Amino acid sequence: MEIEKLLQQGYRYALSLTHNPAFAEDLLHDAWVSILSISAPQNTGYLYKTIRNKFLNHRKHEKVVPFVNLDEAFSESELIDSEAHFSQVLADQQLVDRKMSELKSLEREVIYLYYYEEYTTAEIAELMGHSKGVVCSLIYRTRIKLKQLIESEMSQVAL
Repeated sequence: MEIEKLLQQGYRYALSLTHNPAFAEDLLHDAWVSILSISAPQNTGYLYKTIRNKFLNHRKHEKVVPFVNLDEAFSESELIDSEAHFSQVLADQQLVDRKMSELKSLEREVIYLYYYEEYTTAEIAELMGHSKGVVCSLIYRTRIKLKQLIESEMSQVAL
């Protein structure tokens, strides 16, 4: 994979976690330096894991680690059922971007990987170190939360 393309993907991924361009650049830089310093593989999976670990370490350092209850599991078919409705919502990208910034970083991460990078739930589970059921649950709940945030703003605009 071309290094420039890999770094662009890494930046977009870091931005999905942080929603802060400067912090995303810092995460990408720190991750890339780590990868180069230990002669690690220069691939998407390794870069994403390194960025995610750097991000989580930063969050732990700040004592701002979010708790998300992920004890329910949903199948991938349940996620696809409301895909048509969710696709309509994506038409207004600016609204979605604003509402994405209101989500927790873990929620933004799975939505980014699933919808923007088009990873499967199994691939996301492997990248994040969670079970497939946890990832499915997180995607399902985050999509509902995002839908409610968007509908809430749209109803306020209509008034």
